[in-house]
Amino acid sequence: MTSIEKVPEVIRKMFDNIASKYDINNEIISLGMQKGIKEAAVRELTLRDNLQILDLFTGTGDIVQLLLNSNYTLRPVGVDFSPNMLEVARKKMPNTTFILSDAAELPFSNNMFDIITMSFGLRNAYDYKKIISEAYRVLEYNGELMHLDFSGGNSLMAEIFETVEKFIIKKQIQNSSPYEYLLKSKKTFIPPQKLIKEFEAAGFKLKKQKKFLLGIISLQIFEKPKTD
Repeated sequence: MTSIEKVPEVIRKMFDNIASKYDINNEIISLGMQKGIKEAAVRELTLRDNLQILDLFTGTGDIVQLLLNSNYTLRPVGVDFSPNMLEVARKKMPNTTFILSDAAELPFSNNMFDIITMSFGLRNAYDYKKIISEAYRVLEYNGELMHLDFSGGNSLMAEIFETVEKFIIKKQIQNSSPYEYLLKSKKTFIPPQKLIKEFEAAGFKLKKQKKFLLGIISLQIFEKPKTD
């Protein structure tokens, strides 16, 4: 049985409530490291001019902003189901397309995007398998999908990092309950190797993977193979 914490409306309201301070709180909690990790992840993509890119769980648009700041002329589209998070993203990037939608029911045609990115969002989804399936549907053949998130588990480094995060949240964040949930969600989501199998079961092929912060955060790049 799915926990109430994963009910879409509960998650949506949670992100709506923290949207206005989400960026600054993430910087505080991550000790300023989250932006650098996202930059490194985006550099692993095979970019070229005029690519149509879909950023799922875009939130306040961090990944979209990095794509726009790259050395390429790209056409990113951000999707999220939190209106307040998208409002922040649109204020930062008023000339960029942001769409309010559930990632499990995307309003796009088959094979529409050259690249899809997901960062720190899939673990909060009610039906992550449906979202993986939808991503496969709208991704062009030979296109890439980037997934970035915490690795989960109980390694020593992960426990140390979480202890530091909990201390910062308690001391610096007024409304701490959403962040306490987010800490919990990263430990209870399936580990990267099992997640890779879920992507492969949907038709993706693992292209490469990389670890950050001594394995606390993991990156996978998949491709959608061309079928005969």
